Amino acid sequence: MNKKHYGGMLAALLLIATSVTAWWLGPLELASGAEAVKGGPGPAPDTEACRGGGPRVALVIGNGKYDRTKGDWIKLHSPPLDAEAIADVLEQQLKFDLVIPGIELNRKGMVEKLAEFSQHLGRCASAFFYYSGHGVAVGDQNYLIPTDAGPPNSALLDLNYLPLQAVLNVLQERQTALNVIVLDACRDNPLA
Repeated sequence: MNKKHYGGMLAALLLIATSVTAWWLGPLELASGAEAVKGGPGPAPDTEACRGGGPRVALVIGNGKYDRTKGDWIKLHSPPLDAEAIADVLEQQLKFDLVIPGIELNRKGMVEKLAEFSQHLGRCASAFFYYSGHGVAVGDQNYLIPTDAGPPNSALLDLNYLPLQAVLNVLQERQTALNVIVLDACRDNPLA
């Protein structure tokens, strides 16, 4: 990854970190309402219980080494490098409590990493999810493509790919205080 690209990602992460810090240290009344956006993370956590913040946990996935014998997905050079750079910034510069890296994951590996991520989240936690690799949008659903993905088949999307909704479900179930999701993926519809 060139320094200009890394610098841009670092600047974006620092902006996010500044926003997160301002959210935690600013007027907590903003987060105290129990109203939730439909499909959102549910009721806001108890602001007194979360004063000072909870753990900052990240799941960072970079897939680029796709198996062309299983599907028509071209190999991508940047996603693993980008994911490693993001993980490094989160750990070293932003001092996240836990960064779970996932490089070149098949579907089973993606599900396992998502389960590990879920185990470390709770009501006062800040969750950061980053995915870089191929993605697919079909209707109003988005899917993250594992390295062992087969060709697109509308009947098997949920079985062959990781639905972004699975990530959103984890965040909703764990009732995290703050969620940041960054998707660095094309999202075409190969079934259209």
